[in-house]
Amino acid sequence: MSYLVRKIERSRWNGSDVATGRIKADVVASCIRPNGSELSVWFAENDNEIEQAKLAMLAAMNKLATVDLVILPITEIQEAGLKVATTLPKSGPESLRPLHRDIHDLDLDSLKVIAQIIQRHIMEKKSERLTREACKKILQGAIHKNLLSATELHEDIAKHMAAA
Repeated sequence: MSYLVRKIERSRWNGSDVATGRIKADVVASCIRPNGSELSVWFAENDNEIEQAKLAMLAAMNKLATVDLVILPITEIQEAGLKVATTLPKSGPESLRPLHRDIHDLDLDSLKVIAQIIQRHIMEKKSERLTREACKKILQGAIHKNLLSATELHEDIAKHMAAA
């Protein structure tokens, strides 16, 4: 089974309720935050590649921070009528860029569908928190294994890697 990994802001979902279907407007505005009609996600072909997708997401970030994420089965996204396309991001290590995807052709209705899917996974405790220190260890491990170079990371993150 294939997956999509998406960074979220878990605190924004407080007050949303899967039982009533209530989703706060702040969730779409400040957590889901589509770019135009696209939503950035990272692809994992199977369970074994989820860690690689997490690494790709972390390596493309601008700063080292605690990260909340959800891991969504791609079939769930596709069965909801949403379209997923391979796109290459402008940041992050070259070797990990092919893992990037966009959920595209979004409109207000499809944003609600995505919010409902994410909300369900959060309520079912299928979200994950990576502390700032855990993120740093993942990136350091990848550098140590020569999966990427600190020079390929955003300069603010690269500074933290050099200090380690």
